[in-house]
Amino acid sequence: MDGPLPDTSKDARPQPIHPDSLPDDLATLKAMIQVLLDDVRDKDRTILNLKCQLEALRRRIFGRRSEKVDPKQMLLFEELSQQLQAAEEQAANEVSEPQEDTKTERPPKKRKKGHGRRSLPADLPRERIVHNPPEDERTCLGCGQKMRVIGEEVTEELDYVPASFVVRQHVRPKYACKTCADGVVVADLPPRPIPKGIPGPGLLAQVLTSKYADHQPLHRQQGILGRHDVAISGSTMCDWVREMADLLSPIVVEMKQQVLQAHLINTDDTPVLVQGSSGEPTRRGYVWVYIGDGAQVVFDFTETRSRDGPLAVLGGYSGNVQADAFKGYDILFLPSADGRPSPRTEVGCWAHTRRKFYDARSQDELRCTEMLALVRGLYAVEREAKEPAARARRAAGPASGAVGGTDRHDSVPPGGVVDRGPAQERGGRGDPLRPGPVDSTDAVSRRSPPAAGQQHR
Repeated sequence: MDGPLPDTSKDARPQPIHPDSLPDDLATLKAMIQVLLDDVRDKDRTILNLKCQLEALRRRIFGRRSEKVDPKQMLLFEELSQQLQAAEEQAANEVSEPQEDTKTERPPKKRKKGHGRRSLPADLPRERIVHNPPEDERTCLGCGQKMRVIGEEVTEELDYVPASFVVRQHVRPKYACKTCADGVVVADLPPRPIPKGIPGPGLLAQVLTSKYADHQPLHRQQGILGRHDVAISGSTMCDWVREMADLLSPIVVEMKQQVLQAHLINTDDTPVLVQGSSGEPTRRGYVWVYIGDGAQVVFDFTETRSRDGPLAVLGGYSGNVQADAFKGYDILFLPSADGRPSPRTEVGCWAHTRRKFYDARSQDELRCTEMLALVRGLYAVEREAKEPAARARRAAGPASGAVGGTDRHDSVPPGGVVDRGPAQERGGRGDPLRPGPVDSTDAVSRRSPPAAGQQHR
């Protein structure tokens, strides 16, 4: 060994500095104090960040998943929200021209959801089973005449008819001339999903629906078919799925074109395990979802989580893209090589912004709760905008989003609310994709200069 091992006992800790060892020069002492203060400040910041991360991890493991806030705390900021909204409405009334008095339309009352049994769907087929009383009970005891039907009582019972298989035989008679004994004529087979294959359209639709909508793997479907004495291997059904992917590709292309025509596209990726070939271990792949303004949803699969995935789909898109902070999306919003701005605008989600303030409540409860109240006001505007009666009011006058109309950049608590924890680092899987399209009131641009009520990423 080159030398003795370092002493790790308590005596090896740094010893206190004796005052006699300090320099007498005042400037040198000030410099040393400044270095110590900077070191303490950095350590305080590090300790604060570690505490925030520890609290987030503890809440994720042991705490509740819901991000609800005590309504009593929200009441503290109701007066502030009302004042802001009243100020915005007053300013809007001053600049608008006087209009004729019209009767104020009251919004329709929301019907409360009733309890009890719901009626069965009207489009389900009905099978009538008539139960008549015995013959002797249908004779009038007073006059002896036969009773007549004056009405009926209907009791509906929901039942299930187990799935069954049907073998359709496509019979093609052969025609030929008996005299010439030549020129046999046979009709052509109708178009089939898989030429020379045994599955019909209904069976293929059932396999695809069970696999992708009901999450039934092919080997489980093999067992389900086996209960009906139908022996079809999982590898055969895997070939069916591949054939159907090629057959349905034109529909997917058209759905993608409709998504790319949307004003706003939501996108996110989800890691999935991909089973390898025989003897190969499973690997990780990624499924990307793209949701347009309408009802079209398109999925894309990539082997890696690189920027090439979203760039291949959204490279020619012009509009708003709502995504998380994954750095692979940055290529979509960078200027071109000749300096032209990107045709795509990066849009953030208020749910992500809200979560930062929710996580930092333990460090600055006052300002964080205030921001949570303001965000809740934005959500209230969004809910109102979805009502049909509110669309006419929104078109006739300025937007009523005054609750979020103040610039709250000064509301970031000390220590940095926007500091990311382990699961919230750039590129981390912090939040899943929201299940539906996001309204403009729920989105905020992160690339353009922040407007009123917006937050930095």
